[in-house]
Amino acid sequence: MSGNPNPYRDSGPWGHVFIGGVRVPGVIADVDGAERPEQWDKQKATEKTGASTVWKGTDLADAIKITTSLHDQTSVDEYYRLRDILRPPKSTNAPPALPIVSPIINFSGITRVAYRVMSPPKWVKSGGYWKGVITLIDFSPAEDAKTGVARVKRGRTVTEERTDPNQAIKDQFNRTVQKVKAVSQGGRVR
Repeated sequence: MSGNPNPYRDSGPWGHVFIGGVRVPGVIADVDGAERPEQWDKQKATEKTGASTVWKGTDLADAIKITTSLHDQTSVDEYYRLRDILRPPKSTNAPPALPIVSPIINFSGITRVAYRVMSPPKWVKSGGYWKGVITLIDFSPAEDAKTGVARVKRGRTVTEERTDPNQAIKDQFNRTVQKVKAVSQGGRVR
């Protein structure tokens, strides 16, 4: 059994979103845009046939929309409270980056978010309730990444789906052996 959240095992957490420890009020109707897409470029080869894909890194989710149904006075009051936590009134500072807890949003590795926009409550005539939409941006500090041409990962087998934990050391050893061979044959080390 996996330790990952599974709505068939426990559906409770899937209906809630907590931002900065505060529960999004009302009934969560929809969560959209909580994906971190990989960025790829296609490059045609020079003096070769075909093309290659070049990975440029992982993008951020820039419009995570949480739609909530506000069915009573308390949920509307809590909606205002959440607004003031996400974007303090009359603040000249940037909105805070807050932790977010939701299996739907955390699935893509999103763990901190910041405020983009929050709609005022809107009356849904057909349902007889107020609706709120919160739009957040994924907050993630930049990290170094090895971008470049897509390549098959060494040490990985399709059937086992495991990576050899010593592969990086083996690769470094093989590069060192190649340098030694080049020097012993009168070549230059690059």
